[in-house]
Amino acid sequence: MPENDKMIKLSQSPIDDAEQWKLAIGGFIWAMGQLEFLAIHWCRCLGGDSLKDEAIKKSGFWARKSVVTKAIESSDWSNERKDEALALWRKTNELNDLRNILAHSPVVTNKITGEPGIVNARDLLGERKRGVKAYRHREIASKAEAALLHKSQNRPASFFTIF
Repeated sequence: MPENDKMIKLSQSPIDDAEQWKLAIGGFIWAMGQLEFLAIHWCRCLGGDSLKDEAIKKSGFWARKSVVTKAIESSDWSNERKDEALALWRKTNELNDLRNILAHSPVVTNKITGEPGIVNARDLLGERKRGVKAYRHREIASKAEAALLHKSQNRPASFFTIF
């Protein structure tokens, strides 16, 4: 490769803070697993065992989340309660996208700082104007924590308290 090549260098050496990375990614995956469970739980609460079974049979989080949001929209809840619940589930879009980035993208090392990060592999194509976004373990850990502690309109609302 030419010396001036702008390709990000893949991490070829052990990461100094590998344990922090494992905890952050593991915590994030754990939080997503909780959201997977909550999608099924919400379906049971909103539509009984038949809706729960429908959600379980769906492949992938997006499909299960769609079952939940349709059930919320057709529920007899107040508009305020529906809006609050739908806001919780909209927040999961970003989290699911990040889960896919973590699962399918490389760990790279910043050529200048030497700091490792995980980037969306598609960003490496250079087609996006925003440049390459590197996720670091601290950011991943904070997103996992925030996933289940979402607040809406200055009132604590969570996946656990809406019912």
